[in-house]
Amino acid sequence: MDTKDMIRRLRTEKGLSQDELAEKLFVTRQAVSRWENGETTPNTETLKQLSRLFDVSINTLLGAPRMRHDSTGGRDANDNPVSVEEALPIVAEGYRRVTEFAAGLGVHTMIENHGYFFQDACRVKKLIETVNHPNFGWLMDMGNFMCADEKPVESVKIAAPMAVHAHAKDFFHKEKGEYVPNGQGWFGTRGGNALRGTIIGHGAVNVPECLKTLRAAGYDGWLSVEFEGIEDCITSLEADLKNLKEMLA
Repeated sequence: MDTKDMIRRLRTEKGLSQDELAEKLFVTRQAVSRWENGETTPNTETLKQLSRLFDVSINTLLGAPRMRHDSTGGRDANDNPVSVEEALPIVAEGYRRVTEFAAGLGVHTMIENHGYFFQDACRVKKLIETVNHPNFGWLMDMGNFMCADEKPVESVKIAAPMAVHAHAKDFFHKEKGEYVPNGQGWFGTRGGNALRGTIIGHGAVNVPECLKTLRAAGYDGWLSVEFEGIEDCITSLEADLKNLKEMLA
């Protein structure tokens, strides 16, 4: 359910008019009307007020059936590095508590292969298996495997059976030791190579093969585009959409 429909439903169930809701939130009736018509969305502070007033989560107000949250950058509270083996039971317990709570709200939680520490396919797979909860899955980003110096197609084969959402992404790639321009969108991988975001189909990620692997695993959920290049965003996203449609045809 969209935010506009959720606000209207909750307001009606509480027996409030638009004027009465506006008075409780210190906004105008026109603001409430615009929310319920889908013209605008309440800001963060107003969402918190609505959450308290209607006794629902902000996630519910936003109508979000999925929630991604990260785990750790691989350091403890004193900023000392920890190993994956040391972090795994602690992180898994945290994820389990979150997903158990979220399940009661009808929200499916997931981890993205992101942030260097839990970015390799095998590490994320191990984490999901350790959490071992049907409400917890994988937000699979096919491009992000390159940040851990993995080959996306091979990593997608590991991730696809656990995927509950998918990101399509592409990167230019330079090997360690090659010239890399300072700035200009380039960043380092964990192993010292370099990546720069680009339009899907222009870079080193074999996106068509990744999509085939997802389909073969039975994935039929959402496919989102993540563009991280330095080109014009609107033009690039239009090209992303065109290229993805051709790949999926």
